[in-house]
Amino acid sequence: RPDIVAAEFRLSAANAEIAAAAAARFPRINISSALGLATMGLGSLFSGDSLTASLGGNIAAPLIDFGRTQAQINLREAQAQEAFADYRRLVFVAIGECETALGTLTHRD
Repeated sequence: RPDIVAAEFRLSAANAEIAAAAAARFPRINISSALGLATMGLGSLFSGDSLTASLGGNIAAPLIDFGRTQAQINLREAQAQEAFADYRRLVFVAIGECETALGTLTHRD
């Protein structure tokens, strides 16, 4: 049933959001680089002296967030519990509908 599949995807997304919120506790490392050509005239554009390169990096880490990260994790966990409850409800409704349909078929025969 499409509604159960959609609920399953919402539950999976909610669990991924918990992991993303928890990842905010750890430092982030970014490394960037650039390669290019720099010259004053077109004649020397492709010479070895016109080649330029740069490499850089940074580290960002949460030092003091006053509980903001934990609050985000708690929010995402609550949303995941809500998604699970919705998924479970839809599965039980589907099982009930199947039992009703089977009971109707059995009663007719």
